[in-house]
Order: sequence, then C-alpha cells, then structure tokens
Amino acid sequence: MKTGALVLLCMLLVAPATRADESPADVATARELFFEANRLGAEGRWEEARIRFARSLALKRSAVTIYSLGVAQLHTGQLVEALESFRAFLREPQSEASDPYRAPATQSMAELEKRVARVTISVRPANAPALRARIDGHAVPSAALGGPRLINPGEHVVTLEARGYRTAERRFEVAEGASERVEVTLAAKPQPATSELAPPEPSATTTTPVPVAGIVLLAVGAAAIGVGIGVGVAGANQADAAPTRDGSEAAQARRMGIAADVLFGVGGATVGVGLVFLFIDLFSEPAENTAALRFGL
Repeated sequence: MKTGALVLLCMLLVAPATRADESPADVATARELFFEANRLGAEGRWEEARIRFARSLALKRSAVTIYSLGVAQLHTGQLVEALESFRAFLREPQSEASDPYRAPATQSMAELEKRVARVTISVRPANAPALRARIDGHAVPSAALGGPRLINPGEHVVTLEARGYRTAERRFEVAEGASERVEVTLAAKPQPATSELAPPEPSATTTTPVPVAGIVLLAVGAAAIGVGIGVGVAGANQADAAPTRDGSEAAQARRMGIAADVLFGVGGATVGVGLVFLFIDLFSEPAENTAALRFGL
C-alpha cells in the first residue's frame, strides 16, 4: 500500500473501541497485527499478511481491516473470500478515511464476479436421510445443494454421506470464471444376506397318538387268559377232589377245563390281534405326515 494510505488506515485503527467487548488491550493487539500484516504485504508475503489481517479483525472490527483482508485474500487466490470481504467493506458506514477505498473495492468486486468459479452439486436420491456434503472438508448446507455455488478456481473434492448409503467422493477441477456440475448417485449399503426361505420355526411338541384299539385288545386278551388260567386251575382241583371219574363233580371239572381251553384260545387270539393293531399304530405314519413328506413340506 502507499504510505499515505497506510497512515490513514493506522489512524482508523487507533480510534477508540466502540464495542463493549473490545478491551483497550485487544485494540492495541489488533493495531500491532495490522501494522505487521501491512509490512508482510509490502514484502510480498501475502499468506502471512492474510492470517494477521484476519486475527486483527477478530479482535477489533474495522472497515479498513476488512478491506485490507480482501486485498490479501485476492493476492492468495481466495477469490470468493476476497469478493465477500469487499462486499462487507462496502456495507460498513461511510467515513472520510475509508471513502477513498470504496471505488477500488467496487472495481475489485466487478473483476472478481467474472473470475470466481461456480459449481452445482446434484445428489441422487435427493431425499437421502441425514445427508451431509463437504467441499474440501468444509460443510455445505443441504439447502445449498442443487444450485450454483461460488468456488475458487482449481482442484476440489466433494464428499457426500447419508444414512444407509456408502460415502461418495468426487474430484473435479474448475477454471476461472467457469461453471462445473458434479452429479453424484449414492450407492446403498449392502444389507445382511438373508435366506430366501424363512428358517423353520420350532415345531410344537408332537403328541404321539395312543394306540387305543391295540391296548384294549391286549387287555381283553390278557384278561381272558387270566380267567382261563383261573378256571383251569379250579377245574383241575375239582377233578382231583371228585370221588369218581363219572360223577357229577368230575363232569363239572371237565366242563371247567373246556371253558378254560376256550378262554385260553380266545385270549390268545385277542392278544395276537391286539399286537397287530399295536404295531400298525406305532410304526405307521399318519396320513397328513405322509402327504407332507411327499410334497417336500
């Protein structure tokens, strides 16, 4: 900057603080940072100057510091930031000391409007939940997606994240004054593999049908055999006790023996039939189970 301009800028910074949160010590520090930034700028060390101008502005807001920061940003390739700094400078209240810089700020704005680049980020699906976008690590509000956004010329990286989708990253390059459109289609995260058929549910406890017919026949047959044994024993005893072999007692004993034989025969046959029914009930499959197995169920 020219010496006269630097004197004017310093005069503005020496002015008392106007905000309650600006202490005299902060104002003094801001002034020292401003002086140092001007020296670095004169030496062509604009990145260091930019940092000190920004620190000075954080301690004390001054129209001159805003303008000076814009100049440093312009020299370091931060065109978008410089454009906004000059706009902010022109919004500051006019004063005799800062008026000479309004014309250069306006001219710089007109030139920067032509030099800044623009990018439009289009995301699909647009309604992806918890969508987060970043350009070079800086967050971009979701409301700003889908429309032109000012950006500095050069290479950039856009990163997109959304719940249920893979993180997407796209690199792009845009020249001064150019516009770029970056379209990103988010890929859904793979879902855990599942079987096409649902796992079989635990089967309820199967109640084995009771072979009633077989049990009844076995019981009847066993009872008949038991009765036959009893009758046979009684008939044998009576035959032994009969006084003669042709008397009524002997005849009764013979009838009892015949009855015992009949009961033995009937009981044995009944037991045999009961066993057949029992085996059929125990070792044959129910009709519904057989049909289920036939159809693979």
